[in-house]
Order: sequence, then C-alpha cells, then structure tokens
Amino acid sequence: MPNTLCHIALQAPVHRAALSDKVLPWVVVGCIIPDIPWILLRASLTLGLAAPYTIRLYATIQASLLFCTLLSAVVAQFSRRPAATFAILSGNCLFHLLLDATQVKWANGVHLLAPFDWSAQQFHLFDLDHPLGTPLTVAGLITLLWCWPRIVRQSIWAAAMPPGRIAAAATCLLLYLASPLLFLDNLEQTDFHFLHTLKDKTARPGKYVEFDRTTYDRATRAVTIFSGETIRLEGTTPDQSGSVSIRGRFVAADTVAVTDYRLHNRIRNPASMLGIILACVLILQTIILSLFSRIPHQTKDDNHEDGAQGDPSPPSPSPPGSRPGPEG
Repeated sequence: MPNTLCHIALQAPVHRAALSDKVLPWVVVGCIIPDIPWILLRASLTLGLAAPYTIRLYATIQASLLFCTLLSAVVAQFSRRPAATFAILSGNCLFHLLLDATQVKWANGVHLLAPFDWSAQQFHLFDLDHPLGTPLTVAGLITLLWCWPRIVRQSIWAAAMPPGRIAAAATCLLLYLASPLLFLDNLEQTDFHFLHTLKDKTARPGKYVEFDRTTYDRATRAVTIFSGETIRLEGTTPDQSGSVSIRGRFVAADTVAVTDYRLHNRIRNPASMLGIILACVLILQTIILSLFSRIPHQTKDDNHEDGAQGDPSPPSPSPPGSRPGPEG
C-alpha cells in the first residue's frame, strides 16, 4: 500500500476541491481505517496475543472493503451527520483500497468483493518503490499540516448519542470484530499471502512461495516472516540487510531457493508510522476540544440552577413608604 502520507496527499485535495473543508476530518479518518487491522496485527504479534496465522487471516478479512465500511458505520454514529459522514468514510476506504491495488506487490492484494469472492485484486500499475513515492510523502505531510487548523476549528462530533445510534454503533462494531471468525477457513483455502503453504510445514518442500516485505539479515542469509520463523535463502540474495520481497521455491521446510527478489527503500515504514501517529493525534485533538467546548455551557447551566434555588444573602430593605400600615 502507499504509505499513509501518500494517501492523504492524494485523497484530501480531491475531496476538498469537490466538496469543502467540512469533509477534511473524515477524509483523514477514512485514510487510516483500512490500516487499523494491520496496526492491531503488529501489536498482537509483538505481544503474542494470538496464533500468528490466525491473527494474520483475521486482520486480512478486517481490511477488506465490507469490513472497512462496517468500521466506518461505527465511527459515523458519533458524528453530527451520520449518513453524510458514513458516505465520506466508506468512499475514502474504497479510494484507499483502489490506490493500494495499483501497486505491484508480491503475495498481496486487496479484497473488494469479500466475503462473496475472496480473489485478491491487483492492477500492477506502479512499483512499490516508485520514484513518485518520496514527493508524494512530502506532499502528504504538508497537506496534513495545512489541513490541521481547518480541521480542529470544526465541531464534528455529536453533542449527544441517542439510543438508536448507540445500538447501531454497537451492532456494527460487534459484526466488525466477530464476523471475520466465520471466514478464516475460506480465506486460508485461497492461500492468500501463501499462508496455507507456510502453515503446513511438512508439505512445504517443492512448493512455490512469495514473501512480501520481510526482514532480511545478510549475515545469516535468512528472512524472518511475520510469525517470527526464520527461513534460510539459497541462490542470489540481496547484498545488504533490510526489507525484501522474495520469490522462490521451498527446497526444505526451512529453506527457499530464491528465483527473484526486491530490496525496498527504508522510508516507507517510518513515513506510514508518522502519518498514522499525526492523524491519530489530530483526531484525538478534535475529540478533546469537543469535550472541553461543552464545559462552559454546563457551568453556566449549573450557576443558573443555583440561582434559582435561592440567594443566601439577606433581603434588601423595602423603600420608605412601601411597608403596609397597621391593621384596623
């Protein structure tokens, strides 16, 4: 996928030109929704929260278009205009996935029609390390910083959540979290990411395999895949350590004879991390400002209620001549 800043550079100006500044907050959110499963995948693998192959399948399903729209529906319920927000979010998720599909990536692709069709789409238009990546990354950073004050000035979050919205958000979130479990076997049977090939270690020898952006150690001539397993390489290999994509064939359960490889640049992951962090900080800032903007109104209401209960100061004396005379 293009890094997060590239997505912002391409998606934000288009929507602002077609619509207005009001859509910018949701464009930024829509740029990162398809990446959330991959962020959680890395965290889960680092912390050892689940079996590597299971969580990889789970994250892949959550990154499909249908599940991105489910998460978009969850977020939209918290906005002032849920229907319009949902349209912007889901549209940007589709835009994000289509941009991802334009790149040449081994053992990868996007799922636009899942769970009805588990074929991965790729258009193979641009190399993963295309020279345009760097200027687009810089443009994305400038765009995000330019949008920042325009976004934080907006009040985008709903002041109150009606029960219907809460129920809708909870239902969509439950579907987003639980439904992928129903399709794990379906995705594994397609051998996407070559997960089925890798999972059955005894049947590996003789099988073709591809690795997408794995960590390569030149000293040991081995790659470490997402599960933490180390696989040795034979044949022509990169002359330096780094992130590599590999094509080859297993000659043993833990050894691959390389037929082709690509050594990737080092800017991609840091640029994505920077973009995601900045986007999350920006959205968090809008939430905090929204919460604090309600406090003065609540304070005024409280003071008004206190005044209505009675003034503890002594009553002012009546003016001369206003007191009632003696009864008689």
